Amino acid sequence: MNAFRQFLIYGLAGTASRLVMVFLVPLYTRALDITAYGRLEFLLAGATLFTILIGLQSESAVLREYYRAKEEDRLSELRWAALTIAGGGTAIAALIAAGLWIAGVVPAAFVPLVPLVLLIAAASQVLGIQLVLLRCDEKSVRFGSVSFADVLIAGSVSVIAILAMGWGIEGALAGILAGKVIGVALAWSSTFGRFRGSLPPRGLIGRMISYSAPIMAPSLLNWVQTNGARVILIVFLTFTDVALASVAIRVAALFGFVVYAFRLAWEPWAFRLLDDPARPDEIYDSALKLYVIAMSLIAVLAIAVSPILVAIFAPAPYASAVILCGGFILGQMWIGIANIASIGIHGSRKTGKLTTVFLAGAVVNVALLAILSPMVGVAAAMVAFLASTMTTGFVAAIISNRLHHTGFSMRLLFLTAILSIAMTAAGWAIFERSDGATLYASLPGMGLIAISGILAVAILTGLGISSNERQTALRWGRKEARTVLRAVFAKR
Repeated sequence: MNAFRQFLIYGLAGTASRLVMVFLVPLYTRALDITAYGRLEFLLAGATLFTILIGLQSESAVLREYYRAKEEDRLSELRWAALTIAGGGTAIAALIAAGLWIAGVVPAAFVPLVPLVLLIAAASQVLGIQLVLLRCDEKSVRFGSVSFADVLIAGSVSVIAILAMGWGIEGALAGILAGKVIGVALAWSSTFGRFRGSLPPRGLIGRMISYSAPIMAPSLLNWVQTNGARVILIVFLTFTDVALASVAIRVAALFGFVVYAFRLAWEPWAFRLLDDPARPDEIYDSALKLYVIAMSLIAVLAIAVSPILVAIFAPAPYASAVILCGGFILGQMWIGIANIASIGIHGSRKTGKLTTVFLAGAVVNVALLAILSPMVGVAAAMVAFLASTMTTGFVAAIISNRLHHTGFSMRLLFLTAILSIAMTAAGWAIFERSDGATLYASLPGMGLIAISGILAVAILTGLGISSNERQTALRWGRKEARTVLRAVFAKR
């Protein structure tokens, strides 16, 4: 399957399971008061943390071991090894939650909700493994149906539970859990099938954990850098500030889904090439350049329309979130840069180096939140997020270049950093006057940002990519388009 079709089928369908949280934001912001919505986002950040603990990053190990297991006809063992790891991780997460409750760390209002959060985390991890397996098995129809079922079920149950039954936060969590559980059930026959009478080989489980365990630390640090910001803000600010930042984060997540779709299409191709002796030296750097140019253009357009999205997502009390969107949107782009730039670390199998990458980002994030929160309030979350994601992108590229000779261009990254800072500042300055409260007042600013952003990306393209690389990209694009058209007309 060519890269463009992978992007359309696996990339866009794979984002569906994440889209549910964005689609439900208008419901949450209108059915819950601003403080309650802040608490919900706090709990969802906690669910993401427990998912990391439960999974022990076994999805990465599955992806890394899949093609080797397929050659050795041991895919069944790989599937059940991943599920065994998830079961053990769930037990560990439950013990941690119980310890926090006994220690009195969990606020009394959150205690009844912790079991729901744990169940969401466990179901999310199992579903995540299943989606990786379906993607590697190239079962595109089942992959898409499972992903969209997660969205539809979670959305439907949430609407009923919150609006018809008045369950509030509990209804929101119940809807998300229902989507994950039904998704797991739909994918079960195509991924795990019938139960086996014996556990998978300990050697395989050990090899998977030895690969994935070093990724745990960077994953936790990445959580601090992204979802953890909503938790850290509580230390310095209020649940209202968490709610405002969360709306901006959800707006940015729409662009983040495009980034994530690229990642889902990129990873199988990139990992497959790691052990290919015929792999061209410059191929990963060329992929990074194409990503930066395409995503920069989409990002500036997303910033331009962010007032419309904020108005759709939330009522008037959330209007000031519009000035935060630029930094979060461009930060999402840098998350994708860090993901691409980390390929050399995976290629060298020194996954412990990922800790260095995300530790740098987490330190920047926490430090800036602590320093800036008392001075600029919730805006500190935007500044810290952009600065930390830029840091991870640079550090990942530097380490990959040293370990695996990936040849990522530092010049391009510096140009992209300048563009990111400039566009964030422009969005803040232009939208601060209208404050997002009146859409028509934001229209001139939206047009100005779009025009200036397109010009900036054009300059970035001219300086960052050589004429030979542009010609190669055009030839590749035409080839992919012809392949897709042939497939479409052949089916007809």
